Amino acid sequence: MPLTKLWPGFAIGFLLFAAGCGGGSSSPAAPTAPPTAAPTPGAVALTFAVSPAPTPPASTTTIAFVAETQVATVTATQPNFSGTFTAALSSGCGTAATLGGTSPNFTVTAVSPISSGCTLTVTGGTGGSVSSSTASLGITIPAPGPLQLWWVANAALGSAVAGQTITPVPGPVNLIGITSTYGAAIVASKANYIGTFNAGTLSGACTGFVTATTTPSATISPTTLGTVSTLASAQAYYAVVGAAAIPTSGGCTLTVTDNAVNTNATYGTATIGVSVTTSTGGIQ
Repeated sequence: MPLTKLWPGFAIGFLLFAAGCGGGSSSPAAPTAPPTAAPTPGAVALTFAVSPAPTPPASTTTIAFVAETQVATVTATQPNFSGTFTAALSSGCGTAATLGGTSPNFTVTAVSPISSGCTLTVTGGTGGSVSSSTASLGITIPAPGPLQLWWVANAALGSAVAGQTITPVPGPVNLIGITSTYGAAIVASKANYIGTFNAGTLSGACTGFVTATTTPSATISPTTLGTVSTLASAQAYYAVVGAAAIPTSGGCTLTVTDNAVNTNATYGTATIGVSVTTSTGGIQ
């Protein structure tokens, strides 16, 4: 048979042989790993701290403010979430509380009394269930209590022994002498309040009979004076001293005011009567 007729088949066979030899020298491609799924965000958790003192009870459900003007710093955390949290106060809060801060630390400021319907809600990652992507805290703010004035004799303070607690009593003040030995400490007391008290005012009938340090003091010495029965958040102290005898009906009074936004107009003012029943310090 002529070579020209054999050549096409020979050429095809040679090419197939060469291709097979060349392919034997390469390694198979490594399998591609499947993509790793991102971890699902866990539940949002909220913690908070309130300042200034006194500190409200620890709670996982409610910020129970002790008084107006306190600020709660709320911190949000969520496993497997590194994004930005958002926070909002419910419409029920009205103007009773304000919201500030940035993720993940938010601030809630107590502005005015509210007992229910106010909620802080913080939202995080939504990769998990909707219920776990948000967390809420209720907010309550008590109304300031009435301003009250109490008193305790300097003699009782001076004779107190270590560890002894002296509880002030309601007025009127009865001074039994005309020197500081027989004077008294007036205690201004207000529940659910952490603000300040203003200078006291003696009535005109006190002139010549009673003197007072009308600027309030935050402390009293000795420091054995116990809190009054209202367990007030705030207290201040005024000193009164008799200068001459004045009958109980003489009309001498000390009036004190505070700086709270009182829901009851009479809650921010208190008056206590002061009398000097003897000038010798004798027992009544």
